[in-house]
Amino acid sequence: KKTILKTSVMTSLNPDWNANCNFEIDEEKGKNLPPIIIEVLDKDTGFDDFMGQCEIDLQTLLNKPMEWVINHQIPLEDPENKAPSDNPVKGGLYVHCKFVPSD
Repeated sequence: KKTILKTSVMTSLNPDWNANCNFEIDEEKGKNLPPIIIEVLDKDTGFDDFMGQCEIDLQTLLNKPMEWVINHQIPLEDPENKAPSDNPVKGGLYVHCKFVPSD
């Protein structure tokens, strides 16, 4: 697991990150890469609350690039049960991904 980008939005109950991140992916090697995992945390004093995560499957992006040019709403999930039971994961992220072949 490698962290590529960390951004934060202060004092908002409806944050809008507008973060951009570019990855170079070798198309042949991309067939065996793990998904991109986006984790959402609520920064608090002492510790950060896990709000959820979503995954972007690189193989799907490489196979159907035109389907990912528009925004997708991806629901937040909690596959490892990190969220406290009194604050279950809810909501989603709008993600815009685009595969651009290199020259």
